Amino acid sequence: MTADEVLLVLQGRYDYYSARTVLKEISAAAAVSADGPFDGAAVGKMADALLSGGQRVDAVVDALREAAAGAKKAPAKKAAEKKPAAEKKPAAKKPAAKKPAAAKK
Repeated sequence: MTADEVLLVLQGRYDYYSARTVLKEISAAAAVSADGPFDGAAVGKMADALLSGGQRVDAVVDALREAAAGAKKAPAKKAAEKKPAAEKKPAAKKPAAKKPAAAKK
């Protein structure tokens, strides 16, 4: 699991900048590098660190533990093996309905 993937999970609870701060704090508490990649054991340790120090973090801890279980089962993919994701085209905006002009007297 990469650091970006952990950050996405943390952003379920924290804003963009706070998630990065929390990642640094829980990785230090778990004695792992904040840069990743993380194996299942490291993610589990970070989930435990988050649970011991955070408030209203149950959903995030559950998501991290699920990711840790997945990281234990699946081997990590190398960056060279990954294919770039196809970019989505933004949906065309519908024109706003015109309001009738106010009647003049």
